[in-house]
Amino acid sequence: MADDETDVELDNDNNNLAQNNKPVADNSDISDTIKVYKDRLMEELGFADLGAVEKEEVEQKIESLVNSRIINLILLYLPDDQVADFEKVLEGKNQEEIDEFVAKKIHGMQDKVLQELMNIRDELLAKVKTNVS
Repeated sequence: MADDETDVELDNDNNNLAQNNKPVADNSDISDTIKVYKDRLMEELGFADLGAVEKEEVEQKIESLVNSRIINLILLYLPDDQVADFEKVLEGKNQEEIDEFVAKKIHGMQDKVLQELMNIRDELLAKVKTNVS
């Protein structure tokens, strides 16, 4: 698929999510968005056809990068007096509780996450293009 077509496809998905008008407090939104994003990113990077071991390694690296950047994003927007509470929620490792906490504490988090995911995507695609050229 051409880059332009992929951009349109992802942009349409983002618009669908944004136009959906579901409240961000719908706990599955952010987690589901990130899952779909990671799967599509693997395809865009040309890694969908890797062997099982290599694919698993790349998926783990992408997941680690995404998780790190999303945590940093949350900490950037989270009021200082809420950080300790957020750390407690993180320790519980319950994704539903994490999503709910973030949705309640940070207005427009879904949009912020979508923008950060697109930034990561653009950075990784640029790196892959540079390495292939």
